[in-house]
Amino acid sequence: MKKLFAYVLAFLPSVTFAESVQVGDITYYYRVIGDGVEIANPYDLGGSWPQTPLGDDFAVPETIDGKPVVSIGDNAFGGANVNSLSVPDSVTNIGVSAIGGAGISEFKIPSKLVRIGARAFSGCGYLTELELPSSLKIIEEGAFSASGLTKLSLPDGITEIPPDMCDGCSSLREIHIPESVTNIGWRAFYGTGLTSLEFPDGVEVIEEMTCANCFDLNELYLPSKVKVIRRDAFSGCQSLWGVSIPNTIEVLEEDAFYECGSAIENVEISSKMAVFDFSAFRHTQVYHVKILSEDTFITRTESWSGNDWVMVSEVTVPW
Repeated sequence: MKKLFAYVLAFLPSVTFAESVQVGDITYYYRVIGDGVEIANPYDLGGSWPQTPLGDDFAVPETIDGKPVVSIGDNAFGGANVNSLSVPDSVTNIGVSAIGGAGISEFKIPSKLVRIGARAFSGCGYLTELELPSSLKIIEEGAFSASGLTKLSLPDGITEIPPDMCDGCSSLREIHIPESVTNIGWRAFYGTGLTSLEFPDGVEVIEEMTCANCFDLNELYLPSKVKVIRRDAFSGCQSLWGVSIPNTIEVLEEDAFYECGSAIENVEISSKMAVFDFSAFRHTQVYHVKILSEDTFITRTESWSGNDWVMVSEVTVPW
């Protein structure tokens, strides 16, 4: 065990305990990481950022004690009373809750950024716009949740959208998802203000509550190779209209499209789906269901109450 521990340490950058330094009127708290510096949470040293605004255009210096600033550490500016914040282009990492809850309305993303940590911008209600660089590879859980973002464009090369990424971003109206994305976590867009959403064709599974309670979502383009739509994936999307569900579907879970008004234009069920349960569309109107295989068993869940219903205009069967 001791040999394994030593082996792991050999590949970690050299990290010191938090220190502080005065730059102008501001005391910075930092750690040395290898050849660079990470801005640290001031409370690590019993300090704090000033309770008065740091300035309308507060900029983290490019170097501290002669070393480049390469990381904004966990909780570094969390809840800070600052209107605008920029960090040098040498920064490659923004840590967990690094800026979460801060009063910023503007933030300049560094051009070499690789990672955005969990909840990094969560609760930044005044932040309406972020321009993400092409260097970005990792976005972690809840990175932008409950923020004021109105639009977001994810760069090419991103392969995974984490759970809760934009959960509760009620002002988010537009998002661009590159074709490189193959996995989208649960609740990724829960409660957003999106009006249109197009999934990349590489996404095969749409997780639970991915777009639940997106009340303004009107246009939905499912991936052409989608196999699984989980429970409540689109529940409560009352403005949906004209959705077509492709015959690649193998699993369509209960309440996938619960209370979606007149959303479903066409559903094609192939032999890949052994059981088709109408409970996926509780309290939703479906205009046309086409069963492509006589081997598919059609049912509805036995847990329905007397108030449950599905309105289906037409069903086509192969027998």
